[in-house]
Amino acid sequence: MTPRRWLFIAAILLLPTWVEASFEDLPVGARPGGMGGACVAVADDANLLFLNPGGLGQISNWQFGGFYAQPFGMKELAYQMFSWLKQFSWGGLGIGFQHYGYELYREQTLAVGWGNCYRQKFHFGVALYTYQLNIKNYGSAITWGIQQGFVLRLQPNLNLGFVAKNLNRPRISKNKELLPQIWCTGIAIRPTAHLLLAFDLYKDINFPLETRLGAEWHWGRFLVLRSGFCFTPARWTFGGGLKIGSFTLDYAMCTHAVLGLTHQFSFTLSAKGKKQ
Repeated sequence: MTPRRWLFIAAILLLPTWVEASFEDLPVGARPGGMGGACVAVADDANLLFLNPGGLGQISNWQFGGFYAQPFGMKELAYQMFSWLKQFSWGGLGIGFQHYGYELYREQTLAVGWGNCYRQKFHFGVALYTYQLNIKNYGSAITWGIQQGFVLRLQPNLNLGFVAKNLNRPRISKNKELLPQIWCTGIAIRPTAHLLLAFDLYKDINFPLETRLGAEWHWGRFLVLRSGFCFTPARWTFGGGLKIGSFTLDYAMCTHAVLGLTHQFSFTLSAKGKKQ
């Protein structure tokens, strides 16, 4: 086992009451991952429940997706996500599950969200998250949080997005540690039918403001290429996707100057159609 893995395990075992970093806002979805995390004004695929529930107001028919990442090649840090989205006459419904960690330390999140739209331009949504923390030999804790967001269609090819996470200031563990509170706003523009550009300002109240840039280019009917950059901390991302009918397979790679690469994989199965 490498020294950095021993360091991670030691931190869990020696500091069992330390949960300030619990339930950090992990990047979800290889599509936004390949675009530097700039996605709040896009929010139109199976990842949106954990990114911006405002997108539930603009989904069509139904979508099912899954995601896997193993940061810096460490299986102890691996996490997964699954979500199901469906459009009904009374709005969009989303159900999702996220799992992080391994046998010594686990975080599990169950999410349920609802969204709708106003005049096909203002898409809004809210999601309820149940957070459960388990540390082997030290017990477990549970709490819940609220997330709200919207996507405003300013022009047919220009969106404004916003999301606020953990609005109720949830706390967890015996020490009542505060979970991360986050807001993010951004724009997404389509200069052409084949090109998507995104720009986000992302703020965790405990950390400096992050600036995120991303681009997605559709090359033909089946292939999608992506790239992005985040300034704080500085990191490049690259990725792509393959579309075959209603099935999409995505991959992303994120660089880190010290810890190395992170690989992300996701899939989406969807049925295209108009809202009911």
